[in-house]
Amino acid sequence: MRLAASFGEALANLRRSPGPTLLAVGTIAASLFLLGGYALGLQNLTQLVRGVRGQVVIAVYLEDDADAALLSASAGNLPGVRSVRVVSKEQALKRLESSVARIEGLIDAVGGNPLPASLEVVPASTEEAAAEGLTKILAGLPGVSEVEHGRDWMERLGALVQFLTYVGLVVGLAVLLVAAFVVASALRSAVHGRWDEIEVLKLVGATDGYVRSPFLIEGGLEGLLGAGLALAALLAVHGLAAPRARELLLLAFGHAETAFLTPPVIGGLLAAGMLLGVAGSALAVQSVLKRVT
Repeated sequence: MRLAASFGEALANLRRSPGPTLLAVGTIAASLFLLGGYALGLQNLTQLVRGVRGQVVIAVYLEDDADAALLSASAGNLPGVRSVRVVSKEQALKRLESSVARIEGLIDAVGGNPLPASLEVVPASTEEAAAEGLTKILAGLPGVSEVEHGRDWMERLGALVQFLTYVGLVVGLAVLLVAAFVVASALRSAVHGRWDEIEVLKLVGATDGYVRSPFLIEGGLEGLLGAGLALAALLAVHGLAAPRARELLLLAFGHAETAFLTPPVIGGLLAAGMLLGVAGSALAVQSVLKRVT
């Protein structure tokens, strides 16, 4: 019964104090939007690194006068090669045109097809040492202008992801702490507006927990609302940015998969929003309880 009464009282308080409520909800939404955006970018970057690491392909770029068929046969006979695929100049151009919109004008300005023919060599092993050894052998074949397997920068990118994860944890905690105090400041005026009611409750013997409960429920509801707004904004931004991001990823990495936040992260943001609201309300009401005789 007390819980239902506190819940009803919290809903009534939300309607009675629209200004502080909107400020608290907006602060929580803005904070979680920043944290959620960081998490979304980090999640997709981690997914990209894992995806590219799992499909090692050595790109062998050929000189213009090289015999692609002969080089393909030579590469295929090397030990440690699983498969070889020839990519002609025309196929390379079609890939570029399909991955980047409005590329035709740029190609016309360059004049002709500037892309070289290439071989896509899939090693039998994904071990870095094996890929590096095969890369050196392929680079020594006649007619080969350049060989790239991208393992070095992928390792650096993986280290960057790990660093950004640690930075995100520290920055995220700082943002949440600041947001909690901002929310507390926004709600303090609403709590002070009910000073007389709180004082009467204390005079008739109400415990601090009894006084706090509707305020904590109110803060939790505000936090959930703020988190919901942040997730809706993130979903809208992701829907607008994802197609363009896939184009760029396909062009740069040959890997175009993007995804929205996973259910555990969404649940974490909702929980963080509720905790922010509860913490802000607790700080606000505590400042009043200390002064009520």
